[in-house]
Amino acid sequence: MDIYEILDIFETEMKNEVFHHVTDDVLQDILLKSIEQAKNVAISTYEADKK
Repeated sequence: MDIYEILDIFETEMKNEVFHHVTDDVLQDILLKSIEQAKNVAISTYEADKK
């Protein structure tokens, strides 16, 4: 398993938690976008560190 697969699993699990525990649609959208942004930052940081 590589870092990209790990981040995909983490993203999926975090989104599932949001769907199961947050009922407010606006807050849910904010949290889902934040999870995606965090994943993208982690990938960017990882790729920059490899160079």
